[in-house]
Amino acid sequence: MHKGNPQVEEYLEAIYRLKEDGRAARTNELAASLGVSPASASEMIGRLRDRGLLTHERYGIARLTPRGERIGKRVTEKHRLIERFLSAIGMEGDLHGEACVLEHAVSDEVAAAMRKFVSKKKMHE
Repeated sequence: MHKGNPQVEEYLEAIYRLKEDGRAARTNELAASLGVSPASASEMIGRLRDRGLLTHERYGIARLTPRGERIGKRVTEKHRLIERFLSAIGMEGDLHGEACVLEHAVSDEVAAAMRKFVSKKKMHE
């Protein structure tokens, strides 16, 4: 079971999503998408670069390394799965917000069970 750092995962997910949308992960855009100050985003970008999770040139674009990409993709997929699962069990309201909280706590084993449940539910509709 992977137990990642939620803050690190949030940044990698945000960069991954910006890339999916065809947008550049610049400090200001990343800060806006996460609701943090540009200074906080810049500091975290430096830490993620030091950990080998992204590359970044000063005033440039943050790009995920293969390892950062794997984590960003995994967190993004888990987030989307949790949204689908919550919807499948009849939850209404802020599914996105709930998934943001849960994506860091749900183990890969629980995610696999959720995926199986959502697939079965979809087949019976």
